[in-house]
Amino acid sequence: MRKRGNRIKSRPSGTMPFAALRPLPAAERTRVGLQHHEAFENVLHGRGSDRDMGIIAEALNVATALAENGIGTEGLTLFETAQHRTVETCVQSRKLGRWSVDESTKNVIADALNLHDEQLAIATLRDLKLAFAKIRNLKQAGAFINAPAVTH
Repeated sequence: MRKRGNRIKSRPSGTMPFAALRPLPAAERTRVGLQHHEAFENVLHGRGSDRDMGIIAEALNVATALAENGIGTEGLTLFETAQHRTVETCVQSRKLGRWSVDESTKNVIADALNLHDEQLAIATLRDLKLAFAKIRNLKQAGAFINAPAVTH
């Protein structure tokens, strides 16, 4: 029987394959963007759910992480503002018993999601993987607030 422990690895650990340097495929960008904007539309029109707000929050988290990693840095302040407004919306919505967004918050989140679409157009799979790793590390460190569900 042949030992396999000493065989040569195809690439050094910690490196990514060449495919990771390609941008997100157009079909996947479209699907993700539609998901974000559909969730936002649901919240705007009173059909929003905890899932919809979770999708919006995750999109803003990814947008912020990408900006911090150098993609769309001009939008970092906008993304952080949108995140703060989203948390405020959670507090207000808990009082109302349904998801709702005021006009100024609507504009900030809409602008942030549109800029995030532009980020996704230029981000590589490696950039996205690094952004998700950053988010995961922040969640493990307790840097995120877990907002309770809003009941209807």
